[in-house]
This record gives sequence, C-alpha cells and structure tokens, in this order.
Amino acid sequence: MRFRPASSAPPVSSPPNSGSVATASNLLRAMETSGLITRRASAENRRGVDVRASDLALGLFERFDRASERVLADVLSLLPTDDRAALVAALPALERLRDAAST
Repeated sequence: MRFRPASSAPPVSSPPNSGSVATASNLLRAMETSGLITRRASAENRRGVDVRASDLALGLFERFDRASERVLADVLSLLPTDDRAALVAALPALERLRDAAST
C-alpha cells in the first residue's frame, strides 16, 4: 500500500456500522466512505491496492498538528526557564531515539 494525497474529497460522513471485526479492509472501507482516503487497484500488482490520503485527511492532520503545537506551547510556558532549557538540550537525543525506533 502506498499513501498519496488525492486531489479532492467529499465531506466526512459517519463510517458504516457493520458490526464486523475490524480488519484492514473494513477500516479502509470506512475511511473511504468518510472521504479520508481513495483506493484503486494497483497498476503494479493485481492483488494490491493503492491507497491515497485525501485532501480532507491531510487537512485534518494539519489541524491536529497546529492544535497540538498550541497545547504544547501553552504547557511549556508554565515551566520554569531552566526546565524549558533542559528540554531543548534533550531534543537531539530524543530525535536520535525517534530515528532509532523507526529503523
């Protein structure tokens, strides 16, 4: 599966309540119904499906990121200067940890 932005997406609707066990296919179907992704048969693999994030989904990610940044900035502003400096100093190690975890 490859995720790519789609050019447009319909408004979000509630995913169908099938009552079935959550499988990848069911989750993708619900996301497609909600306008979060588009799916189409893979040109490279007859059994594969290309999945693309819709503009709606990408917009929601951007909204979440902005809201998270505001919350973090608000909370960080409550800390003493020394604590904020310690967190800034720890960022390179935290980035290395993130990178190590994703390999």
